[in-house]
Amino acid sequence: INKIDKEGANPEKIKEQLPAVFVSFHLGSFRSALAFLIRYNLDVVLIIDPLPYRLQKDAIISQYEVMKQAFGSASDLVIYPADQKDLSIQLLDKTRKQYSVLAFIDGNTGFNGTFNQKKSEKIPFLGQEIAMRKGLAMLSFYSRRPIVPMLSFYDDRLQPRRTIFAPLVPAAGATADEFANDCLHPLFGILENALQEYYAQWEGWLYLHKFLD
Repeated sequence: INKIDKEGANPEKIKEQLPAVFVSFHLGSFRSALAFLIRYNLDVVLIIDPLPYRLQKDAIISQYEVMKQAFGSASDLVIYPADQKDLSIQLLDKTRKQYSVLAFIDGNTGFNGTFNQKKSEKIPFLGQEIAMRKGLAMLSFYSRRPIVPMLSFYDDRLQPRRTIFAPLVPAAGATADEFANDCLHPLFGILENALQEYYAQWEGWLYLHKFLD
């Protein structure tokens, strides 16, 4: 990956650590994140909420085929719903097979329902505390693949833009739970900062109540 956009990212460092767990948000042109990964011939596992999985899976696959042809890409795409019972096992298997993962962490959906807050991490966000699932952090920790934050937004001319941030990796000696805490805070810090300028571009206002204690 030689054309990673804007601040914070070292393209060669990320390239050396692929496959990766790419984490984005439902902000701006967020669906373009998939096109970005396809463009660079990455095999991708896309994790989406159960409702879009049921209603939009076929449309996403059709869009993927168009993007793959447009870029002349050899990428492969697998789509899983976030509430799939054996999701962790499937994702670990795919990362071992050199697939990257793309997920939108502000969806906060997983096994046992949207409002299940067991195994969640409490983090500050917009002046209050929210409960966020730790699954993506755990996947990163146990698969030994870095988390790469991605942020999409529309600029003042309504052109889609993207920022790729430096990878998040566990500190030496850190436990899985410590890493979850260490990466969820900066991830939602990225979103919190973006909302100061692009507050009208976030879909999450419609389901922020799912995160509250």
